[in-house]
Amino acid sequence: MGVRIVHIDLAEPLLPIRTGRGRTELWILVKLALHPVGWLKCRPGQFGKVISPELLSRLISEQLSREVFDAARQRGSDLTVESDAPSVSLIIPTRNNAPALKRLLASLVWLKYLRFEVIVVDNAPKDDATRDVCAQFDFVHHVVEPRPGIPYARNTGWQVARNDIVAYLDDTSIVDPQWLTAMTANYADPRVDCVAGAHLPSTLDTTSARIVERSPAAYFDLHRRFFAPGAWNTSIWLDLARSAAQTNFSVRRSAIAQMNGFDPALDRGGVLDLFTRVLRDGAHLIHDPRALALDQRRLTVQRLHQQAVDFGFSLAVCCSKFFHDAELANSSAITLRRWVREQALTQLKSNLFAAVRLQPHFPVRLILLELAGALLAAKAYRRGVRHVKTDSLRFRQKGMVRKAA
Repeated sequence: MGVRIVHIDLAEPLLPIRTGRGRTELWILVKLALHPVGWLKCRPGQFGKVISPELLSRLISEQLSREVFDAARQRGSDLTVESDAPSVSLIIPTRNNAPALKRLLASLVWLKYLRFEVIVVDNAPKDDATRDVCAQFDFVHHVVEPRPGIPYARNTGWQVARNDIVAYLDDTSIVDPQWLTAMTANYADPRVDCVAGAHLPSTLDTTSARIVERSPAAYFDLHRRFFAPGAWNTSIWLDLARSAAQTNFSVRRSAIAQMNGFDPALDRGGVLDLFTRVLRDGAHLIHDPRALALDQRRLTVQRLHQQAVDFGFSLAVCCSKFFHDAELANSSAITLRRWVREQALTQLKSNLFAAVRLQPHFPVRLILLELAGALLAAKAYRRGVRHVKTDSLRFRQKGMVRKAA
């Protein structure tokens, strides 16, 4: 069964929506100005060929009234591009993915923002395809990072950046025209050093994509969260992990420079590590769904399984890094033990029972893959540190190490 996605904005008059034909399911993303409110999901043939504005209004009232009220309180429609808005360096790490990169760069043309630069970091390229794509857009600064690995590409990005705020996007994303407006509005608070945006699918034409949208991470993505430094607990680590699961975030350049950038010993888990250090060092972090990016990647079963492994791995490897940290040692160890216990005993048990009874449930295989990812991360950080030390001399001898600007 396919899925067609339609976006509607409650700040504008509602219009009739055609439901499509055959076995196509309709998912309606309801927004209030910049703020994603939630999904309306319509089965094939449930409302005929057309959903009238009156019926649409009633469905929103019945299913999303609380979410609409929350969005209205946050006054998303009041965001405007201020003349004194901070300058932004947008960094896009990429590796041999020219077609998706071209679609992302084309979406940046429509950004409603005054001052920003775009830096494409070409990570260990095999050919000139990425360079050729960048040459088609006169606002793009193309930089080659010969050392393979996303931490090196991200560090190269902020080191060549010239602006106060550095924002990161995955090369498979496309952005809302007011993405940077929503992202930078949070930096009016001088306590905020980092902002994570929402990452929603642009298509839902696979079963795997629909499974992801029913997960806790998808629910988290639509709600604004404010993280302040202080007492650490299990929910904070897990919420940070869900926010770090997508690569749509920004950070003050001064803050990332003070932290010496991304840890090259971490590949998966590097964003969660950055978020953790931001809070540990006394700054604030905000998850703001108004800073919306859409994922244009077609999510296959194989990719879905890899995402489950990556989530468990990144959480475990990041926690293990802080086992010897004076402030976070206890909370990181407790968080990891509780998460494993909850996944292994609570989630796995309840979903197994639901599966046996043929009731709706979250796929048991994905829970097992998350746990497998955590097991793979048992000694991964130590191996990563040894690998970085071994390679650093070779990188320096070949002149492949960039100094911060």
